[in-house]
Amino acid sequence: HLRKNTNYNSLVTALSSPDLRYNVGGASGASTTTVNVKASDSFTFYTDQAVYHQGPISLYMSQAPGQVADYDGSGDWFKIYDWGPTFGGSGATWPLRLDYTFKIPTGIKNGEYLLRIQSLAIHNPDSTPQLYISCAQVNVTGGSGNKEPGPLVKIPGAFKATDPGYIANVSFSCLQHIMMWGERKY
Repeated sequence: HLRKNTNYNSLVTALSSPDLRYNVGGASGASTTTVNVKASDSFTFYTDQAVYHQGPISLYMSQAPGQVADYDGSGDWFKIYDWGPTFGGSGATWPLRLDYTFKIPTGIKNGEYLLRIQSLAIHNPDSTPQLYISCAQVNVTGGSGNKEPGPLVKIPGAFKATDPGYIANVSFSCLQHIMMWGERKY
């Protein structure tokens, strides 16, 4: 159900590129199946190797205007979850692992969506952030449709190299005072 890309596990750093939506070579979903999921059901993204760069992991969704296999992701996106650091002692501990599980929001409308996960690697202060991206095609059923998603963003456009936190040292405890990257969650 994941869109195939030609970038494998490589990063995307061009913050104005449509590749930020689904990774390099993932614009077409024609050869990708769409999985049915119910609102409030859990889903898991599995990686072929553990995330090893420090930084937040975020989930976004974008409703397709028709069939998600035909959708290029140029519409509105909304964030549904962030995994951020925990703090203790003199530094931050990041969620570096092989899988990430969350639930489809109950308030969204039924329909076909791109479900996008990104690892925002910020381990190189003062350089362009590195994004590692994967995108699934899902058909959501059982959503109440009673909560409008938002805030809405465009990808590309949602991330800028000057955003707070992109140039911070990821191991310092001062990160407690930096807001989670990107817009707030739905």
